[in-house]
Amino acid sequence: MPALGALQKKHKSDGLEVIGFTDENISKVKPFLAKNPVPYRIAINAGGVNRRYDVSSLPTAFVIGRDGKIVEMVVGWSDGVHDTLEKAVERALAQQPE
Repeated sequence: MPALGALQKKHKSDGLEVIGFTDENISKVKPFLAKNPVPYRIAINAGGVNRRYDVSSLPTAFVIGRDGKIVEMVVGWSDGVHDTLEKAVERALAQQPE
């Protein structure tokens, strides 16, 4: 997703780490990423993450703060999602480490 890549580039030096999760097998993910590279890590066969965070629809994005708590959860994708994620990332990065 280009918007997630843009957030990673913009805020990486501030401590942001974007990680993509997929429950797909590497045999499907690898060819996709070869054609659509992303500047962040992808966790493959991570179906347990979907269950743990009760993800029922894709895409779903989480912004997790320095304290490990969810700052924002966004389900689906629309024109305003990038702005929502940007604001959530800024809130998360503003948190002081405990």
